[in-house]
Amino acid sequence: AGCRSTYHLTNSGACTWYELALRSLEWAKIEGVKITAVSTHEFPRPAARPHNSVLANARLERDALPLMRDWQAAAREYVERFLKS
Repeated sequence: AGCRSTYHLTNSGACTWYELALRSLEWAKIEGVKITAVSTHEFPRPAARPHNSVLANARLERDALPLMRDWQAAAREYVERFLKS
């Protein structure tokens, strides 16, 4: 199997922006920052957003291409390498 077109892909798994922010602070060992989860309705943006906008890797799976590692491993490596205080 090989690539047949453009693929939009992401690391495996899913998280909310809230969860990503919490984990990033944890991995960077930053304390004392209050983060509040808000719904899409509570945080309006100029463009309409779906309630669940997780980018799926269905085409990679369909074409039997390898998936990327999970988001936690990738995000943690980035934070610990570039953002740690």
